[in-house]
Amino acid sequence: MKRNASFPVIALLAISVLVACQHGGRGRHNISISMSESSRKFTMQAYFNERKSEEVERYIRQQMRAHAMLALDEDEGHAQWSSGGHTRLYINSSPGHISIKLNKRENSYESYQQVKEMCQGVAVLLKD
Repeated sequence: MKRNASFPVIALLAISVLVACQHGGRGRHNISISMSESSRKFTMQAYFNERKSEEVERYIRQQMRAHAMLALDEDEGHAQWSSGGHTRLYINSSPGHISIKLNKRENSYESYQQVKEMCQGVAVLLKD
């Protein structure tokens, strides 16, 4: 009889795990965006639905072109961008995740503002 009594508990536990797996990933409403800065650096990190990855990448590339930035070193998921030596930032990305870092001491205030505005644009894009 003990075996039969534990079956509903095990079944309920299994169902809970399946539901958590279905909803636990980067689903439609599971978005995490953080921006932080200190006197030395500005960073943005975002986790989002993987289906938005291409849209985010397209937006960032559009913003980079608007500020005449070129990829200096770009490989799978990592990029270092520069605009004639005036702006230098680092981007690390994978489907559903992006991390952008800018060293304030290596960049002008104007460059910092452009990158910060771009990151705020990414945040708006992800919340839509």
